[in-house]
Amino acid sequence: MPYTTTAEQFLDEKLPAALCDGSPLRGQPYLVKFVIEGVGTWFADFATGSVAREGGLVDVIVRARPRDFMAVIEGRMSPQDGLLTGRLHLAGAVSKISALMKVLRHA
Repeated sequence: MPYTTTAEQFLDEKLPAALCDGSPLRGQPYLVKFVIEGVGTWFADFATGSVAREGGLVDVIVRARPRDFMAVIEGRMSPQDGLLTGRLHLAGAVSKISALMKVLRHA
């Protein structure tokens, strides 16, 4: 993946495509809230394969600065390193977070 994609482009364009293209979580009742500091908030609904700017009760929350979020997506930083250094904040069930991280790394 080229390192020119922004967090906003990823969440608006690439993630919806990945959700529709056979994601292992597709159809699962997961609602994930992405909070990218200084950029915005997105809600990814794996049940419908959609990404929107508004949502309801979430299963997982991902919070990061744009640069740190893209470092995880692009594989330049592992989610574990992001958590240990405080550059990535995750909340929710561990099993759902683990599955989500696998999907994001392959989007």
